[in-house]
Amino acid sequence: MKNLYVATLAVLFSLAAFPAICLAQGTVMENLETQTISVDPVNGVDTCGANLSICKTINEAVSVAISNNQAGLGTKVNIVAGTYRESVTMNASVMDTSLPMTFQAVTNGTVILSGADLFTNSWTTYSGNHNIYQTTWPYSFGGCVSPAGCPTAPAIALSNNMLVVDGVVMNEVLALSQMIAPNLFYVDQAHTTVYLWPPTSVNPNTAKVEVPTRSSLWNIQGKSNIVLRGLTFQYGNSCRSNSAVTVQGSGTNVILDTDLFQWNNGQGLAITIDNVTIENSTANHNGDSGFQYNQTKNLLWMNDTASYNNWRGAEGAYYACNVGGVHAFLAHEDTINGMTLAFNQSYGIHYDTDAYNASVTNLVSTNNLLSGVFLEKDEGPVTITSSHLCNSNSSAAAGGLAIRNSTNVSLTNSTLANNLPGEIVVFGLPGGISVTNWETLTNYLLISQKFTNTGNVIQGDSAADELFQDTYLTGADWTPFGATLISDNNTWWNAFNNLTEFIVPTPTANNQLDFPQWQSTTGQDANSVFQQPSVDPALACNSVTPDAPDIATTVDNSTPSVGATGVATFNDTITPILSPGNTTIAYDGVSEVPGLSITLTPSSGTPPFTSAIKVTAASSTVAGTYPITLVASSAATTRVVQVALTVPLTHLRYSVVQLNFPNTESGKTSAGMSFTITNTGTTSITLTSFTYDLPTVFKTSTSTCGATLGAGRVCTVTATFSPNAAQYFSGTLTVVDTDPTLAQVLNLTGSGTHIPTASFSPASLSYGAVGLGSSATLTTTFTNTSTNGANLNIGTISIGGGTF
Repeated sequence: MKNLYVATLAVLFSLAAFPAICLAQGTVMENLETQTISVDPVNGVDTCGANLSICKTINEAVSVAISNNQAGLGTKVNIVAGTYRESVTMNASVMDTSLPMTFQAVTNGTVILSGADLFTNSWTTYSGNHNIYQTTWPYSFGGCVSPAGCPTAPAIALSNNMLVVDGVVMNEVLALSQMIAPNLFYVDQAHTTVYLWPPTSVNPNTAKVEVPTRSSLWNIQGKSNIVLRGLTFQYGNSCRSNSAVTVQGSGTNVILDTDLFQWNNGQGLAITIDNVTIENSTANHNGDSGFQYNQTKNLLWMNDTASYNNWRGAEGAYYACNVGGVHAFLAHEDTINGMTLAFNQSYGIHYDTDAYNASVTNLVSTNNLLSGVFLEKDEGPVTITSSHLCNSNSSAAAGGLAIRNSTNVSLTNSTLANNLPGEIVVFGLPGGISVTNWETLTNYLLISQKFTNTGNVIQGDSAADELFQDTYLTGADWTPFGATLISDNNTWWNAFNNLTEFIVPTPTANNQLDFPQWQSTTGQDANSVFQQPSVDPALACNSVTPDAPDIATTVDNSTPSVGATGVATFNDTITPILSPGNTTIAYDGVSEVPGLSITLTPSSGTPPFTSAIKVTAASSTVAGTYPITLVASSAATTRVVQVALTVPLTHLRYSVVQLNFPNTESGKTSAGMSFTITNTGTTSITLTSFTYDLPTVFKTSTSTCGATLGAGRVCTVTATFSPNAAQYFSGTLTVVDTDPTLAQVLNLTGSGTHIPTASFSPASLSYGAVGLGSSATLTTTFTNTSTNGANLNIGTISIGGGTF
């Protein structure tokens, strides 16, 4: 054994002779590390101290390295492969010197700092379902609170209970009744019991079961000149908006090199100091953001990856606030080069407020739920070059490049493809948003302007995929955007929608333009072309390979509400990651509520597919908010999403929630369309008013309702459509009444068409004098002479006069 120590130390001491790594942002002079310590959980001792014996724990080695630092010695700590179930905290001290400390794996990726402990309780089968096991749960982690400034997160997104079986993280549900598929667990905190439906054919009594119990795995608080290299951080059970690894305080010059942050309940890595380099590192499968940083300067990101993040938020359909594969808040002098962002159930990267001098190069952002790159309230400049933004095509997506109240944005020499609702989408708050630069304290009123778009290949891959979409910058907001837009030398293309691929808000909202009209309206893209690219612009994105068969289940409405017809509708989309095979959607939370029923169309299929969910409430269903859990299961995995269904206190039921009128000629009135109102309550309800927001276009022709609708009574309202132009109309009918839900709103739609014109040629026929019998046959041609594209509907053709 002595010879083993000698051989090991010889290798470790030789590592100290490697040259220092000097990077542009975080710079640590590793050549000043003159002391070397090793960590070995098998052969180490609890107290290694200054005699350079091998340490058994990382914490002991950290303690020695800090003592060396304060004594004027730089230290390199080499860590032997193993799983270290400990939490490291490094606090600043007035005794700290500028000497460096490096903590590195002898072999990259073999050192795991785990937040989990082995769980050795005996399991018994649950009497209600022999697929489910149960045992005592000795933990009480306390749960979490919603992120500050964000909408209240649902309970499932705020939990920090985790359970791992044979290296697979189980999905948590919040009721025993929701245990309806493998890979699920439920903690009954009130009865200190945990229930587990393990993976198929796995017995938890013989499996390796782990419970994450530590929220923080490594916390650098105010210290400088530190390197973490080749380490894996997993199973931290931190709350949402907290992280497994944190670099914070007043320190500077930190390098994170070839580190892995995975399967943590909250964020993987959070940074709040300046001058940090993160290179060759990966943050995958974290419950919140992969990488999060706040009020930072001079961060350098080189060849990093952040994918499959926000799984905890997605369990509660909580996709957007303070989260992303990368979430950068108040980031100054930020440099990203060679980053990959894929399959995040949120944004790829979200530059959230006061991004200043941010540079993004060689980014691949693909298959993220909401957007490839989302710029929000940023004064810029933000430059994106040689990057690829693709496949953000969920119903909730904000576009490939989404710009909200941001300025000085430059997109060059990049490709965008297959993003919904558009490749470049501009939206936000009209009139601007006030933002203060945290360094200079300069205040900006930010409207979207000074956008440069040059040398890009921009391709839409469906009729719904616009190339450019701006639906909000009207009037004073559009003028500076259009006046400062620079767009040229681009290739634009959409084979499915080549007439209306650009949407601008001028001269009216939602004005749809083809490419020549876009050029004329903006005065830009003189040297651009509208043609199919010679190389598929999604090619770089399609080269990203998922790490394992998996699925994502996402809903387009996390808080559906039963409407006036007694029905709530939303969609659940199953997205494949690799090839998960046939997937089935099951549900819980409906049968427990009297009067609720549900249909899923379809309830199974091969991903990708979308299931239309329809929940119907009877008039007797008690008002309230009810959790409905959807469980998507395939042979590869199980994924969960929970929505909060609201059944409002109401006694009025409507037969429809929308009237879609047929196409009607401008200046004419359609036939009436009717709907009924039923009072399902036990008392009369006063109907105060029926108000149309387009009263000259939509109006009531007849109504049997009167001022009061008695208990159990039904009345009928008939409305008509009278377009005054050849265009699409969308309006509402608001019924104000004394029902507990107050006003009821019905949607109204219809399209006005042009009035057609027609003529005969010749306009008259002259038969002359004709004897008894039949005349010669004369012909006239009837022509639709409309120049406005109006169709001419022909009813009957008749000839006047008794002798013809």
